[in-house]
Amino acid sequence: MISLTQIETNFLLFGSSSIFHNDGLSIYQLGGKYLDRHKITFIKEDFEQVTLTKIEDRIIDASDELRAKITMLLEDAVNTVEKYVVSIGRQGVLISHNNLGADMNPHIHRQAYATESLPCITVHYNLSGNFPAIFRTYPSITTQEAIEYDLCRRDTIVEWCNNKPYIDNTLVHSKNIILFDSGLIPHCVKHTTDINVYFIFDHAQLINPELYQSPFAVIHHE
Repeated sequence: MISLTQIETNFLLFGSSSIFHNDGLSIYQLGGKYLDRHKITFIKEDFEQVTLTKIEDRIIDASDELRAKITMLLEDAVNTVEKYVVSIGRQGVLISHNNLGADMNPHIHRQAYATESLPCITVHYNLSGNFPAIFRTYPSITTQEAIEYDLCRRDTIVEWCNNKPYIDNTLVHSKNIILFDSGLIPHCVKHTTDINVYFIFDHAQLINPELYQSPFAVIHHE
């Protein structure tokens, strides 16, 4: 598995221009057509506007070595997801490190407002290997609750999760594949001194729908 230097880590952590950055979330678009895509139809479409930098644009200014590292990770993530999906609705990449703060705020994805609920498949890499990554999940919500309380907003979902029970799912391996309902399960990751990268393939139409038997599962690890 590859490793990133501190300089490379900070280059990626603080290169994403997003309103979410102050919530401890460093996330980029994946701009390329790496997998077949389908359109998501939404019940509610008056979203809070979010601008995300494309990871492909960010690494243009990176060193050849860093560009090769990210490309290698991306190729492995895509090759992995191809084994499970027919097509996806959205895609992105999230980078986690405690330079962003102690914790990421809980959130849900906009597919909470979609007419069809499909799972998110996330490929996680721990690039340091000193501490297991923690993927925190809160009790599931319903589409009706998401719309009624506008829970895709940053402030409303944080308030909703306040004082609610949660489960810390430990990702004990250097590579984990997580299958869960990103629209209806509030979630976040806990930052550590390790560098953790999450490639997110949202609203996934699975080759084998029976694989998705529970709202949350770590289905594979390497």
